[in-house]
Amino acid sequence: NPQESALSQVTDADMVILAKEVEALQSQLITLYYNYRHAKERLALAQEANSTISKYYDHTSHIENSTAEALQPLIQSIYDNSKQDEQTAHQAYNSSKSALTLVVGPDAVAALEQGNKTGSSASISGS
Repeated sequence: NPQESALSQVTDADMVILAKEVEALQSQLITLYYNYRHAKERLALAQEANSTISKYYDHTSHIENSTAEALQPLIQSIYDNSKQDEQTAHQAYNSSKSALTLVVGPDAVAALEQGNKTGSSASISGS
């Protein structure tokens, strides 16, 4: 039996090396998973903040008085920063998702995302 003969050639040193590699892979996987979850949560928060700021921005752009005109540059800056934060969060999410996909495969990430969609009401839109 070829499997038995291959296993009989494995030394204790091989097993130690294998155990270290498994431990390193496990640590990498945990780190990638938590990076992915953090990036996903950060994106959801950035989208929520941007939505709130967009409503305020739209509301103040329709007001015509001296205070609104004086605040317009500040409001524009906050709005622009909000959009940039959302884009940065989206890039971080895509990057962490890709890194996780390289390790666990696309099917596992798709199953993870499907499980998250059914388990929570928050969804991440691809923009």
